[in-house]
Amino acid sequence: MINSAHQIYRWNGAGWTSYPGLATDIAVGADGSVWLIGTDAVAGGYGIYDWNGTSWSRVAVGAVIIAVSPSGHPWIINSSHDIYTH
Repeated sequence: MINSAHQIYRWNGAGWTSYPGLATDIAVGADGSVWLIGTDAVAGGYGIYDWNGTSWSRVAVGAVIIAVSPSGHPWIINSSHDIYTH
């Protein structure tokens, strides 16, 4: 989840665990993959990142909305309302 300050948290079964970085949108695939839209302005919106198990890895495009397929592939909408998948 993302709070109003754009901080990232995950429920661990007993409480909330904070994760590094800031986000405007987040999505999780059925396979457990986690993708987010950051707060860093880039062409097309904001930076896109995926969780590699220890940190966020940036993808070289921008978006404003993100969703993830069950198999972990991100679907994004950029600031021009174009839809893309990775």
